[in-house]
Amino acid sequence: MNISQKILHHRDTFNPRFKEYFENLNNRLSFPNKSIYPKICVDLIKDLSLVGGKRQRVAYLYEAFSLGQGTKITSSTEKHLTACAISIELLQTHLLIHDDIIDNSPIRRGSPTTLQHLIKKTKLDNNIPLGMAIMAGDIAAYLALDVLHSCNLPPKLLSKIVNIQTTAGIDTFLGQIFDLERDMPNTLFNEDSIIELADFKASRSSTLAPMLIGISLSSQDTTNNINIIRKYATSVGIAGQLQDDYLGMFGDPEKTGKSNISDLKEGKRTLLITKTLETCNNQEKKIISQVLGNPTINHKQANMVKEIIKKYHVDILLKKTAQKYAQLAYSEAKSWSHWNKEAVDFFAESAKWFINRTV
Repeated sequence: MNISQKILHHRDTFNPRFKEYFENLNNRLSFPNKSIYPKICVDLIKDLSLVGGKRQRVAYLYEAFSLGQGTKITSSTEKHLTACAISIELLQTHLLIHDDIIDNSPIRRGSPTTLQHLIKKTKLDNNIPLGMAIMAGDIAAYLALDVLHSCNLPPKLLSKIVNIQTTAGIDTFLGQIFDLERDMPNTLFNEDSIIELADFKASRSSTLAPMLIGISLSSQDTTNNINIIRKYATSVGIAGQLQDDYLGMFGDPEKTGKSNISDLKEGKRTLLITKTLETCNNQEKKIISQVLGNPTINHKQANMVKEIIKKYHVDILLKKTAQKYAQLAYSEAKSWSHWNKEAVDFFAESAKWFINRTV
């Protein structure tokens, strides 16, 4: 199987198990008898979670488990891997719900966001649906921990994995604050700042945590391996975030499930914007400043900014920067001679897959 087929295989194996988890969840939770919205919020968590995506985090978990030479998956280990995969995806659901609230995004994965669903359901557009959406995101975060405590992991391993997940969550929250700071007026951000932001906001929860959990489940010592895993995860996470930024500006909304002018509406000072502002003339800076952060812009106005970006070849610069970090990740993975070659090849090739994807 090539890299895309492997990721699809992990996704197609995991998705029915994730669906089964949600089918059983309502029987485990205690809902208020006189209220309808707690269950609605849990259903929205389910809907967002199951509509899925690439599930590369799940693939990273399983492939990291397979890095160990001769590692076999027993029925007990499979149960633990599934629980950890569910935990990873629930944490991602939490992050997406809150990210959409922060960005005031109308669409996620081709459907209205959790907040927009609640606005429509309540027929209100105030702090009530907003508060419900925030708490739905919080529920997803607690469920991510609950599923770990419910799968009978050995105590020391449970403590280790919970620590990995909570650290990933905290680092991502710090990265999200950093992201908001980036978009404040008159904030000076350079390429190094944006690269560091990508590490905190993307690498640590989407790549590093799944890999450390997978290695932990295979009974390998993460202490001796954490530096090389972190080096890989940081590079591939940065490459992936830069590709996300590219798709946010130049991607096909039919494929990405997200508008390709929303980053401009939200005022995101990505590497595309930062580098263009460093290069363009004053008139072009004025055009960008009028569009960036304006929620009422149309595609014609957005296209003016995109043309300025292309004029100075900043789109090509971003792709080259992403390729540089993908190559660093590829080279790092290829140096893992002490691990299972098939799994090593997966991580090496996935670094390149990240920057060539269109979703």
